[in-house]
Amino acid sequence: KVRRAMSPAAPASSGKTRAAELQREYWLREFCEEEECRQLVRWLVEEGLARPKLFGERLERAVYLRELGNSYYKESDFRRALHCTLGAVHCLDFRPAEQLSHSELQREQAAGAMLPALSNLAMIFLKRGDWANAVLAADLGLRCCAKLPGDTGLQRARLLYRRALAKGEPGLIRDLAAARRDLLEAARLEPASRELRESLERCTQLMKRSDTKHRVAQGELGEVDPCGSELPQRRSLASMPSPEAAPAPLLDGKVRLATASAVVAAAVLAPLLFRLLL
Repeated sequence: KVRRAMSPAAPASSGKTRAAELQREYWLREFCEEEECRQLVRWLVEEGLARPKLFGERLERAVYLRELGNSYYKESDFRRALHCTLGAVHCLDFRPAEQLSHSELQREQAAGAMLPALSNLAMIFLKRGDWANAVLAADLGLRCCAKLPGDTGLQRARLLYRRALAKGEPGLIRDLAAARRDLLEAARLEPASRELRESLERCTQLMKRSDTKHRVAQGELGEVDPCGSELPQRRSLASMPSPEAAPAPLLDGKVRLATASAVVAAAVLAPLLFRLLL
């Protein structure tokens, strides 16, 4: 793979395609299709928030859009928060050809500005009930951490926690074991966090409950009473386990996430439909 200082990843290429890849933007396309990217850029222009050309101005615009997204987030307007934060990612989406001319300091500055934008995106996706993109945003944010000097433990802990929340929610990407690993690492990085400890405890309980139900369904255990002790097996058909209820969420209401049915079409950017967002 061809990797750049601030590009998520670029495919291996021949001489004919290398020039085109150097001119391609990668970050925003992790979340949007080509047409969606064009619509977002058009909306930014219409709102007077077009991406500047100079490096310093692009960083300033990214910070402004991220903070604007924060204000919408606090108002529970997660749709506009998403658009603004994706706009911040767009401002920091330097092409590989541009990155080749950046100094080491500029690369660190770009990564440092991208990191909070991706962390915010992970939380916005959680609020919108989009677990897959929440995991993706957290993954990319953790890669930004690896590019930064100094201690990024607090930022990593937040990203790991948000990725754990997404992986702990019922759905196709649910992976309680992976969620628990993330929570363990996050708790190690931020040992004073009571919220992390509570989430880790609940995740462990969910794993035990899920394992017990699986073993009962496989006939390895008898029925389990509410106190947790095993009851004698019955040999009649009545002893067959009933269909399992929907898996419980990782957290009980502390971060109650929106369901997919709560996602509405964008009013400011009506035609913009993001891949996997809805």
